[in-house]
Amino acid sequence: MIDIHNHLLPLLDDGCRNFEDSIKALFEAETKGIKEVILTPHYIKGSNFSSNNKEKKKLLEKLQKQVKEKNIKVKLYLGNEIYFDNDIEELIKNDEVMTLNHSRYILFELPMSNKVNNLKEVIFDLRSKGLVPILAHPERYSYYQNNPEELISLIEQGCLLQGNLGSLIGLYGKRSKKCLKVLLKHNLIHFMASDVHHAKSKNYILLNESLIQLQKLIGKEDAKELIENNPLKIIKNKEIIIKTPKEFKSFWGFF
Repeated sequence: MIDIHNHLLPLLDDGCRNFEDSIKALFEAETKGIKEVILTPHYIKGSNFSSNNKEKKKLLEKLQKQVKEKNIKVKLYLGNEIYFDNDIEELIKNDEVMTLNHSRYILFELPMSNKVNNLKEVIFDLRSKGLVPILAHPERYSYYQNNPEELISLIEQGCLLQGNLGSLIGLYGKRSKKCLKVLLKHNLIHFMASDVHHAKSKNYILLNESLIQLQKLIGKEDAKELIENNPLKIIKNKEIIIKTPKEFKSFWGFF
């Protein structure tokens, strides 16, 4: 597995608070079969979670050194989980945020409960500049839980979607679990990742259980596409060919 969403780079956000915690989490990742990790600290403009790329790179180098000393065989790359902003492109230009491993792919998140009115405009702008936005954990947003079919239009615009593996075993509640299963069955998820925040997180401890549920739901080959093949294409900055989303025959009272 290649993990493209986590908060294991220490001292930057609500994830690992120190290097010791990061090392423990990466050791746990290795035991679970994770071979490569794109570190994606939160970036929220105007908050305490707004370290620029220079600061992130310094921490990455220090973490890589400790990983090597501990003989942990996990490759580390850098990125961000960017809280929705109208000027994401400017943040990239100003060296404030990172695309995923310097690729065309950029991970972002939305407000949990308040729908963003100009989301499609921002996606269009990013795509016109050659960037590929990836929406983190769509199953957790209340407005998509109630109307999951709305995500089809985002995919048609060129936005990709990343689900949290922990949602499949209820770590984010029943609504997120049910929503993610529907999205997976309708070909609306293109990556699955951990979103792990610290060494003691159930996201890694129960990772095998999550992967078993994923394979039961969509099969081993399709599961591999979401946790290994597509993430590898991000690291190598290659084009990702997605399956055609399955239309919702009707809105059947999702909840």
